[in-house]
Amino acid sequence: MNLATLMKVIAKEYTFHIYHIVPFENGYLAETNVGRKRISIWKEKRVVNFSFTWREKLAENGFRQVDRFIRTRDGSPYVKVEDEYVVVQDVFQGEKLSLATKKEWQHLGSILGALFHNCRHASETLLNQGSTVATGVDLGEKRIANLENLREYKKILYRQEDNTFTLLAKTHWRSIEQRARHAIILLKMHPQQLSLLPSSIDLGQFIWLEKDCLSYSTTSQFVVHSLWGMGELMKKLYEEKNPRIEELELFYQGFEQESGISLEEQYSLLAALIFPARFLSILTQFHEGKWNEQECVEAWMRECEKQDKLDQVQVWFARHLDRVREGRATL
Repeated sequence: MNLATLMKVIAKEYTFHIYHIVPFENGYLAETNVGRKRISIWKEKRVVNFSFTWREKLAENGFRQVDRFIRTRDGSPYVKVEDEYVVVQDVFQGEKLSLATKKEWQHLGSILGALFHNCRHASETLLNQGSTVATGVDLGEKRIANLENLREYKKILYRQEDNTFTLLAKTHWRSIEQRARHAIILLKMHPQQLSLLPSSIDLGQFIWLEKDCLSYSTTSQFVVHSLWGMGELMKKLYEEKNPRIEELELFYQGFEQESGISLEEQYSLLAALIFPARFLSILTQFHEGKWNEQECVEAWMRECEKQDKLDQVQVWFARHLDRVREGRATL
């Protein structure tokens, strides 16, 4: 959709007036008579509906500082133009979350727990519309729950002509295979119904509007299996912020209270933490010719440097689950 067409759609369907508009990520950033707006173009109707629904459920349950879809003159959350969907949202402005205090760690956990809980209900609505989602879904669990996939990765590695990267990968393959098998076994022992989250959650999406009022917004038009997405976020938080164990405990306490996550789901979350997805992703990039030998070596070594930290998260979380299980056994 070109800009001229988009401007006509906005003028016809919405009540605000645009003063200035510039390209921004997968859409546009507009200055209007009622503040700054983000205008984006979506391709997949069911993902649009899911993204609208989880925001509305969050607001209905008390968390209103989320980037809800602004309704059109006739009350629709989007405008359909041929095979595309125009969505308009507010843009939050303020200080980014720094996680400098224990209170912020717990606050972040609580908001993510609420997001997880409300996305579960939105997922049910989405999946009731059809058994599959055509595009925009990265179902991490479905990629890793099959031993055949792991065997294929091994074939990819050992069929390659030896070079610096393949020799490096082979030295670590036994450990990678053990981690992957452990994760796969956990998933098979604790199967879960599919639930979704917006993909690529990061700290930059959380903005302080005022004291004790934290907002959440995302430009992502993709969704990911919720437990897979939470696992990736927990890894990222630990790598970037290097929290103390007490801060991790407060974060997860907030998440656990608001999410209603079951013990079975938590074992699947542990599987997501254990599974060596990034190493296998690098191997895939090399196999498909997207990265050259040196790029793969550098990326692999970066992940190796992070692994000690990630192992600490996995051990902490496994011990947490042991305590939860033992607590239930004594009831």
